[in-house]
Amino acid sequence: MAAVLHGRLARVIDNLPTQARRDQPNYILGMYAEVIKSTSPGMEQALAERKAALESRAAELLRRAVANHDPWLATLGRRPTDWSGATRWTRAALSIAAYRERYEVTGDGPLGNPTNVSRRRDAARIRSLTDAFWDLSTSAPTTGVHQSTAPITGPSP
Repeated sequence: MAAVLHGRLARVIDNLPTQARRDQPNYILGMYAEVIKSTSPGMEQALAERKAALESRAAELLRRAVANHDPWLATLGRRPTDWSGATRWTRAALSIAAYRERYEVTGDGPLGNPTNVSRRRDAARIRSLTDAFWDLSTSAPTTGVHQSTAPITGPSP
């Protein structure tokens, strides 16, 4: 019962308007500020297409990382089997995969060593997505990577 309520509450919070979350902007994959409203329908469509392209690329990168057993995935631990946990795990993993490509991170650590201001900001936002799964202060993997047979897709709306 508690898990069901927790899942419902998580979905409600995820769908709150931006202002209800202390005027913090929404971020696509933890790095790209999302424009909520535009005065032009054409611009809204272009922005939606760009978001879809970013999320699709991140999903492809994550599929590759899982297939290659990339060490950074081990720091996330096993992918939870419950819907809410699996969704949070997938969002965090997608964000890390996109971050690693954007900043050309090649080491075993998930976020590498953020050296400039924008990279540190992005890393901090991604850490907030992943706090429930791992502690970035340690570089040693804590558990094995879950080899789910379910396809890895982008975050659910």
